[in-house]
Amino acid sequence: MGVRVRKSLVYVCLMMLALVLGLFGCGDVYKNMKISVDTSEIVLYLNGGEDEPSSQQITATISGVKDKNVSKAVQIVFDDEKIASAGNITYSGDEASITIYASAPGTTNMRVKSLDNSQRVSSESIKVTVIQKVESIDVSQVVASVAKGETLDLALLSGINFYPTLTSETDLEFYFPTSTGAGTNSSVFGQIIDKHIFAPFASATDGFCEILVKSSKLVDFNPNSPLQKTFSVLVYSNFSGTDIVLSKYSKKDAKYEKVENELVLMSNYVDTDELPEGVTPSVDERVMISLEGGVKETLKN
Repeated sequence: MGVRVRKSLVYVCLMMLALVLGLFGCGDVYKNMKISVDTSEIVLYLNGGEDEPSSQQITATISGVKDKNVSKAVQIVFDDEKIASAGNITYSGDEASITIYASAPGTTNMRVKSLDNSQRVSSESIKVTVIQKVESIDVSQVVASVAKGETLDLALLSGINFYPTLTSETDLEFYFPTSTGAGTNSSVFGQIIDKHIFAPFASATDGFCEILVKSSKLVDFNPNSPLQKTFSVLVYSNFSGTDIVLSKYSKKDAKYEKVENELVLMSNYVDTDELPEGVTPSVDERVMISLEGGVKETLKN
């Protein structure tokens, strides 16, 4: 009888020990499972060159699995699935080889997770950046002007367009062009500060100043490159005088300023037929610049 009691006590103790071990996680086959990846950041290109890949292979190592019945299969989870995607996963021992592909420009994060227990077993976050390289810039729509004594931020001009339009490489540099196609930061018109602020000299002659713009991705000046273009900025003197209304000659009571022997139209364009008698502007004498949402046109008598 005593032997049976002792056996029963041993059995009960073993059961209690198993229960305790289970409660403390010793029976959890995923407790020590870890996934590590051989990189913390991936940079891909949608239209890159030889050294600018559109895909990258990474290796995930699965460790801490002692039970042969526990799967080492993994899955790839992106915060934004539109930015990048993962190809087929191949396994060799404790390692999983995964190819990451560029899908759209932008930045997202990804993790390699256990296929069977993704909530508990995951790698650290990996940053994935996909770049759409700039191929050309266009300045044909730029209309710009600045009064002497003021400054113009060339980087904020509308009308500068990038292609492809979704490119993230939109940093520009501005210079005055030279006869060799290179650039300089000063000219007879003024100076360019910090490669984007145009500050005309007070002594500058009124007229059109040529500006060279190039992508910061273009290392050297090259007039034949689609990443380098030129456009003009009108430099003019600040007008002074009293506004007068000549509704007899204007549309919607357009305002004029009398400046010496010139009439300055301060509203939208007015046909030459509606201008005062004797005012016959030539092409060279007509200067159009943007001004407070309208147009200012200088017409010499």
